[in-house]
Amino acid sequence: KQGDNLTWTLDSEGTLIVKGEGAMEDWIIAYGSPWFKNTNIKNVILEEGVTSIGDVAFMYCPKMETIKLSTVIRCKNYIYI
Repeated sequence: KQGDNLTWTLDSEGTLIVKGEGAMEDWIIAYGSPWFKNTNIKNVILEEGVTSIGDVAFMYCPKMETIKLSTVIRCKNYIYI
């Protein structure tokens, strides 16, 4: 689960796109987000309508290089890239 009104796709080039309306879920380190320890993610695009990046959303994504924000995004306590 990434948020009640958000969906995501990860393409073969390593681009993760999160879209929809509202806030991203917060996760705790022990359980991680849907992208926890994902070694395929290189770039993240948060489309218009996504209002926050959840705690530890991208923890242990070692190949991630960029996050593209389309609007002002609220970052919570820890993103852990």
